[in-house]
Amino acid sequence: MDYFYVENHFGKVGLNDIFVSLNYFEDKVKLGLTTHIFSSVGEINNMSKSLGTEFDLSFDYALFKGASMSVGSSKILGTEAMELIKGGDSDEPNNWACVMFVLNHNFYNKMQGASALF
Repeated sequence: MDYFYVENHFGKVGLNDIFVSLNYFEDKVKLGLTTHIFSSVGEINNMSKSLGTEFDLSFDYALFKGASMSVGSSKILGTEAMELIKGGDSDEPNNWACVMFVLNHNFYNKMQGASALF
């Protein structure tokens, strides 16, 4: 979800990200589940240092040589400390999902010779 990707939060409390990933690979299929437990390093107004837990699920499938499809979903369960730092309401659902089609660069290069009209 990239809640903590670039910006500094609430002074300089820092961020701990403890995570565990489980992955399954088979010929054309890859499944992944990652759980993140976020907490601050410093104190946040006498609150718990826990910021929340995030669950990331991914599914990748090779359609054919040079092309694949990826599906992903993520959900975060924030705490009151997260609300203080980021705003929002931790009781509201906070999730997203995506579908992506990937064409390998080598696939593109093979087609480029046939596309001289572009």
